[in-house]
Amino acid sequence: QDADTSGDISPAEITEFYLDGSFMAPSSFTAVTDDAGNIYVHESTSSVAPQTVYRLTDADDSGSINAQAEAVEVWNEGDLTPLAGAMSNSFDLSLGADASAHTRLAISSNGGDPVDEVIVATDLNSDGDFNDAGETAVWIQGTVAVGFPENIRSVLWYGQPCPADFNNS
Repeated sequence: QDADTSGDISPAEITEFYLDGSFMAPSSFTAVTDDAGNIYVHESTSSVAPQTVYRLTDADDSGSINAQAEAVEVWNEGDLTPLAGAMSNSFDLSLGADASAHTRLAISSNGGDPVDEVIVATDLNSDGDFNDAGETAVWIQGTVAVGFPENIRSVLWYGQPCPADFNNS
């Protein structure tokens, strides 16, 4: 933070907000924020199972995540993801909302068929997490016959959700 309003960030103005693995929460190269200033991070490698998403909240305004209560697991691949195989490497996540203003979380996964997919979790009961039955679905999954999606890297919510049903599900 440019505390002295000099227009430059000096070494004295740099603080460590979060250290990877602190309080069990992973740190990946993707992080998204919501309107309340929470930061969402995810485990992005298939070498960790199950993969997870954590919400980081600097509740005490200390400038860092310094207590377990500030790092809350809000999604866990575990038994909630109806996948044909385990998730592979997830490169991106994005927050949005459905037509009913339920918070949605999109997670990309790649690594070859059938784990090239976009997973969407919806907080249907507004409890702040995506860990309840029926809140996780695979929106699209790659297959050898179709060839899409392949090697997904980015996901982004854009406007209202599209009601299209590409696979008649």
